[in-house]
Amino acid sequence: MIPNPEKYEHDGYSQLPDSVKPDFHPDTVIGKISFLNTENVSDYLGSDVMERLVDKGLLETEVLSKDKKQILKIYFHPGSYKNEFSEFEIKYKDRADKDLWVVDDNEFKTESDIKLGITIGDLRSIKGEPDSIINNSTVTFHYEIDLNDTSDFLSRYKMPEYYSDYEFQNGYLIRFKFGFEYP
Repeated sequence: MIPNPEKYEHDGYSQLPDSVKPDFHPDTVIGKISFLNTENVSDYLGSDVMERLVDKGLLETEVLSKDKKQILKIYFHPGSYKNEFSEFEIKYKDRADKDLWVVDDNEFKTESDIKLGITIGDLRSIKGEPDSIINNSTVTFHYEIDLNDTSDFLSRYKMPEYYSDYEFQNGYLIRFKFGFEYP
């Protein structure tokens, strides 16, 4: 992915008045599964998904896209019901030695069409301005909803905080993670 000046803008986004720029709306779906919902989990992630969980601070497991270029990592929080997941992470496959469950989707995307490879401008046009930006060797946009916000979203899920992080390299999305913070 070659850097180009257009990757930071999308259809004149920066010239729009703040009142017209989009508000942040949280994603809860990736592929055919959604947060804290057991529907479609076995069909999409395999009937043995709970047996494949590994404890790395939180219980997690990974699956591959059909083209085997992307990894979806799912996190299970203690206290949740079987097949209820609270966080998703999507990134490009970085090692050839992964022997994982393969899903039917060639790419992982959210209900608002966030997917690997979109530009910073694309993300801003969908999600609006981030709550914070971290500049290191990559650029990470951070969005959050917490109990201080006047959102019905957290009440609906009975969770204290939601976050999403979008990591860009040369202006293109290379990794994103979103979900409910473990209390």
